[in-house]
Amino acid sequence: MKKITLLLLLLAGNASLYAQEHVPLLNEDLVWSVMDEKFQLVGDTIINDNHYKKLYFHKGLSDFTPDALLYLAAIREDVTEKRVWLLWKDHQEEILLYDLSLEIGEEFIVKSPYYSLEGPVYFHDPAQERVMVITDKSTQVINDIERTVLELNSPYETYGGTEYWIEGIGSDRGVIYAGIMAELEMDGAYPYLLCVHENDSLIYQSEDPWGYGSDEPCYSYPATSVPDFTSNRAINVFPTHFDNHITVQIEEPLEFIEIYDGFSRLVDRTVIPEKQFEFTIHTSDWPNGIYILRAWGKGRSYSTKVIKQ
Repeated sequence: MKKITLLLLLLAGNASLYAQEHVPLLNEDLVWSVMDEKFQLVGDTIINDNHYKKLYFHKGLSDFTPDALLYLAAIREDVTEKRVWLLWKDHQEEILLYDLSLEIGEEFIVKSPYYSLEGPVYFHDPAQERVMVITDKSTQVINDIERTVLELNSPYETYGGTEYWIEGIGSDRGVIYAGIMAELEMDGAYPYLLCVHENDSLIYQSEDPWGYGSDEPCYSYPATSVPDFTSNRAINVFPTHFDNHITVQIEEPLEFIEIYDGFSRLVDRTVIPEKQFEFTIHTSDWPNGIYILRAWGKGRSYSTKVIKQ
């Protein structure tokens, strides 16, 4: 199971560890930091006889600024069933956002919002269901509380990657992005939950997802886009889910290959020797995540997406 780096806050003098039936997710004292987005619950509302919390967010501000918050959705939780539902603004359909009662091998139909560089967006096409499968269920101690952690993966090899749901914290990709790793195409980068604060105290912090370090570990603005490309079978990369290396096969003479991370940053550039149509790129020191490989030659470019797990 992928290591989740957590900041455990110790009480003065002696740390107390305790467990409870279920740690609620919907806590108005929490602020979730997801890339350059921040989320908080502010106030209550009644819709169709259901009691909801109102979820707000802002984007592009490194500090939490209550005056800049925008209404996003109504959200409610059944602590007994360990489920969370979301009702998107201007929509009538309530969606199941989380189900922490699921067991290993069970599937979850994803209807969560999409991550966009302009801010979260929501639409659902029943003809294109997104699916995640529970592949592990464990517990971890976070902020002195023992919490259930679900590991989820897409059943389709070409889609996304591993995601974790943490009791009382939400998805490691972002509180509203449950199941986001079922997505094949993203707008520039995949989201990451970077930090969670409770009453201004840090209770959760992810490991640096790309390994570059940052002066602002709870804020990261993704690049606007990966350079334009035309998909083509002129290059073949395997395995598509890799670890220490990838092998590249090309079907025509090309000059060089560039590889971009999920933030559209160039991480590798390899010059292709003349008349060489297969070679290996070593990736052992690359952080896990989505990468786009782009090959150039004779005024053309070809690209494909690969995942390090």
